[in-house]
Amino acid sequence: MTARVTFTNGNVLNASDLTNSFVYLPYAMESGTVTGTGSATINFTAGRFSVAPLVFLTVVSGSNAATSATLGTVTSSSAPVSIWSGTAASTSSRTINWTAIQMTSSTAAG
Repeated sequence: MTARVTFTNGNVLNASDLTNSFVYLPYAMESGTVTGTGSATINFTAGRFSVAPLVFLTVVSGSNAATSATLGTVTSSSAPVSIWSGTAASTSSRTINWTAIQMTSSTAAG
């Protein structure tokens, strides 16, 4: 188990203290919204991710319609999204909130 350090004003802050204390923070993150009818593509900021990140989606719906979204093959630069209404492609425009996370410099999972 990693030791915990309490940082206080005026004390020396060692680099090793930072390394141990921030080991659980993601390497890279990005979030946003994309809108589409049936499909959409999330384009990540160029160079943000060095590997395909983990992507989490939430469909924004002003009604109680059964709408869902699924991901295609995610890359380090984009993620294709399919938007569904039941078992068919949605014919209504839907907004998707998304979050992408890369936990370490070489892998999305952490």
